[in-house]
Amino acid sequence: MKQALALSLLILWAATGAAADDIPPPDEPPPAQEMPAADDPPVIAETPADPAPPPADEQAPVIAAEQPAVDETPLAAEEPPAETGKKAARPSRGLKNRTVEFGVIIDVGAANNFFTARDFFRETAVVNLNRIGDALMLDVGANITPFFFNFNWKDRWGFGLFVNLDVTGHISLSGNLLRFQHAIKDHFGVGSAVFAEGGVWASFPVKNFKVRLRPAYFMPVIYLEPNISYTYITRSGGYIQAQVIYDLQVYAALPLEALLGADGSSLDMAAFSLGSISGAGGVDLGLGFDYILSPALTLGADFTHVPLVPARLKDYMRLQGEAGINTDDLLGGMDGGGIDSLITLPEMNPVYGVGDKEVLRPFKTNFFLEFRPEGSRTIALIPSLGFAISPLFVGPFSLEGGFRVRGSLANILNTAIGIHYTDRLWKNSLDLALNLRVFELDIGLSLQSQDFIKSWSGAGLGVTLGLKFGW
Repeated sequence: MKQALALSLLILWAATGAAADDIPPPDEPPPAQEMPAADDPPVIAETPADPAPPPADEQAPVIAAEQPAVDETPLAAEEPPAETGKKAARPSRGLKNRTVEFGVIIDVGAANNFFTARDFFRETAVVNLNRIGDALMLDVGANITPFFFNFNWKDRWGFGLFVNLDVTGHISLSGNLLRFQHAIKDHFGVGSAVFAEGGVWASFPVKNFKVRLRPAYFMPVIYLEPNISYTYITRSGGYIQAQVIYDLQVYAALPLEALLGADGSSLDMAAFSLGSISGAGGVDLGLGFDYILSPALTLGADFTHVPLVPARLKDYMRLQGEAGINTDDLLGGMDGGGIDSLITLPEMNPVYGVGDKEVLRPFKTNFFLEFRPEGSRTIALIPSLGFAISPLFVGPFSLEGGFRVRGSLANILNTAIGIHYTDRLWKNSLDLALNLRVFELDIGLSLQSQDFIKSWSGAGLGVTLGLKFGW
């Protein structure tokens, strides 16, 4: 009996001691027990020798099904994302997008394909014409949005309105002309346009698509297409014939003769009034589509300035003539006592008139793919490819495309780094946005040039500044 009693006490002591080891300290709450699902088989508790790794589904990122896939970084005055049928990953933490916002955006830039930043800081400038390619080019531009208003309803749909002023200028000089090389009707020139516009936008879901509409009424204030040709011919005996023929026709929505005077040398702003506008504005449309394939992948397309109604301009100023040199009769010209027979100087006598010029804004298409690793909202990789048609250049058609990496830190600090070829310029850009919900500051810098190598050498610079307010 004593032995049996001792054995019973020993067993009872061992059981109570082992249970006490499993009880947490009094100041710590007991661990939460996970309840199995109703259809799951009963779980038998075991104590493994080593802790097992968590199941695969516990390691995968959580996908918030109630949030949309499209990431709308607040770096531009664009419409907020629209929710579609398929849902995408979006973490619950982070600032929400503003429901109502308004603001201003200014974007200016200039670039060339010859001079770099180092050339401007040299004490003595050296110009090597052999470094010039097909043409010496200079581009200037400004895009100013003095006011925009956006309304975003729970990231599902939105609408807004905007006014905008777009200034574009392009100058090209033939490389053959600068190097005095053989050419026959080598076209180059000056293309410029100033467009004022106002419009509305809307964004909404249609099944698995996000649709964006942007109709706008635009008025061309100034419009000029390039029309200069260069011919250089050499003949036996060292004779040279060089000729530049130009026909520049500047159209405007205002009576140029009253503003500039008969000789084009003065500017009389007193002649300006709203009643003096003689042109008629046009209407075009912006279209955008996004298709969400998965939380990590979105396909999209944008069509800019789809023409609906062309604008019409009537008043114009025309500069027409030629300049050149002809040495076919060099000795005869000198014996005649004058050099006028050898050299033809340009005549800058403007001629004013009234015509009927149809004007369309440059048309663009852009197809892009937005990839988010594992459906992340933190980072997105966006390659794009498209084309543009612009009569402001000698060759209206050009390809466009690029690659962009966009990041977001809780929708407070948003960044974007990209390399793009757009508007006939290589642009290497860095954009930063500081979003404090009630106020947002957008800053963008870009190195630009018509030549890819020189775009990294300070041959051009672009600056963007945006201020947004709302809640």
